[in-house]
Amino acid sequence: LMSSTPSDTTSQRLCELTNQQLADLFSLTKDHLLTASRQLNNLSKLLQEVIIEQDRKNNNSEGLNRDEWRERRWGDRVEEAFLQQKKLLDRVSFWYLTIPDKNIAMEYFYQLCNKEITFADIKKENPDAQYFPDRKLKTVDESLRKILQKIKLYVPFKPINNGKGGFILLQVTHRSSAELDQKRRLSLLQELESQWCNREINRLLDDWQEDK
Repeated sequence: LMSSTPSDTTSQRLCELTNQQLADLFSLTKDHLLTASRQLNNLSKLLQEVIIEQDRKNNNSEGLNRDEWRERRWGDRVEEAFLQQKKLLDRVSFWYLTIPDKNIAMEYFYQLCNKEITFADIKKENPDAQYFPDRKLKTVDESLRKILQKIKLYVPFKPINNGKGGFILLQVTHRSSAELDQKRRLSLLQELESQWCNREINRLLDDWQEDK
């Protein structure tokens, strides 16, 4: 028996066939493909790929790989997109603790300000204290994000009433500014592609509804 290899996968074998060969082998029709896409909940993704291929053909970009095509299509908009998102892409490391008693929260706050204790000390007394290392700001709740953006490093923030019977104590220990490196550039190009595809799909849907 032949031993299977990593390259001998179903997906790779299918990719070796042309579109016509696949259609003939599996008796594929337009209805089959669209129905399957609906069932897999990826109809939008399928249509995005169709729109992209049409655009590449219309703009003589079929010889480019996907990254090259994205660069040609939206490369001049990457820096603007990055600047719009930069505050959300910055990262912070911070301590966080919710305390029911305002007096205890204020006592901890003053002790931190006077460097009598550290947040690590507080955690020994109160295990609910959490340290969040290197968190991207866009993953943080909006109200908390605004505070984290303005807190100075290692300066505890005066306890905040969370409106739920508790007071939040915060301290930022590290902040790093996002940079437009190649990895982030590729990610932003993917985002710009996705946004464009969604606009195109919605434009076609709107035109179709107007013509009904």
